Amino acid sequence: MKASHAIKHRREHGATIIEYALIAGLIALVAVIAMPFIGNNTYTAIREVSSNLDEAGADLHTP
Repeated sequence: MKASHAIKHRREHGATIIEYALIAGLIALVAVIAMPFIGNNTYTAIREVSSNLDEAGADLHTP
C-alpha cells in the first residue's frame, strides 16, 4: 500500500513540475512577443510628451 502511494505521489509531483515549467514557458513567450509592441507604444507616448513640454517651455520664454 505504501509503495503504491509513493509511486502515485511521485507521478503527481512530476506532472506538477512539468505543468509549472510549461506555464512559465508560455508566460515568457508571451512577454517576448509583447515587448516590441509595448516598447514602441511607450516610445511614441514619451516622444509626444517631450514634444508638448518643449512647446510649452518655448511659450514661457517668448517675450
